[in-house]
Amino acid sequence: MTTYTISDQATLNAAITAIAGRAGTDIFNFTSDVTLSGNMTPLFLTAGENLTINGNGHMIDGVNTSGGFVIAGNGTLSADQFVANASGTATDANQHIIYETDTGWLYYDSNSDAAGGSKHFATLAANLVVTNADFVVV
Repeated sequence: MTTYTISDQATLNAAITAIAGRAGTDIFNFTSDVTLSGNMTPLFLTAGENLTINGNGHMIDGVNTSGGFVIAGNGTLSADQFVANASGTATDANQHIIYETDTGWLYYDSNSDAAGGSKHFATLAANLVVTNADFVVV
């Protein structure tokens, strides 16, 4: 297991490059907010790779022009897998990506509307107009 300290875009991109394609468990430990000056290095995890992201209350800010994390898959996140609401919870069994409108928190919920699967993974500005089309699945 390797822990990478993330303090800016350069250390984030270097950590992403370092873990690419190798099996194992890694940790990204954020020590400050990161403001992107361009798109991040793409992050692709394959079978056998595990990544824990400790945000520690920090956020990645794309300044409305640069891209952050991309969720692996094929195309645009389907509308039924996304919800934006003030409660920050899935409202049906298909929703896995949740934007909590009043806080800006993004969650991944592994078991949708069942209890216990929600994990905060990023923070955006509050009260944005965010839809499933804002997520690229590659």
